[in-house]
Amino acid sequence: MYAALDVIGLLAQDVPTLVFVLVAVPAVLAAYIIGGEYLVRLLPDRFRGSVRPWIWVGPALIFVTAFLVLPTLATIVQSFQNHAGDWVGLRNYSNQLADFPGGGAWVAIRNNILWLVLYTFFSP
Repeated sequence: MYAALDVIGLLAQDVPTLVFVLVAVPAVLAAYIIGGEYLVRLLPDRFRGSVRPWIWVGPALIFVTAFLVLPTLATIVQSFQNHAGDWVGLRNYSNQLADFPGGGAWVAIRNNILWLVLYTFFSP
């Protein structure tokens, strides 16, 4: 009985978020489409064809850069640092790859290669 009341209480707390998502997300999307098309129509005719695709591709490029490229670069930089943020170069990699073939990194590499080969072999 108490579990059902807890679920109802949680759902009641989530109603404002649900309403916000159901109203705000389509509203922002509609405003972006209408605003983008309005700005494109203000341009001279010869520029409209080359600017309109960037109105649609631009946000995707920004999101990919913000959520994939920048974290990847930050991870690569951090892989050459210790916990304190001091530069240690390839020492992290040499520590991880030192105990061949039984070390944790080698087991992970082996398992990934096995999954790749088996998935490729058995996929249609």
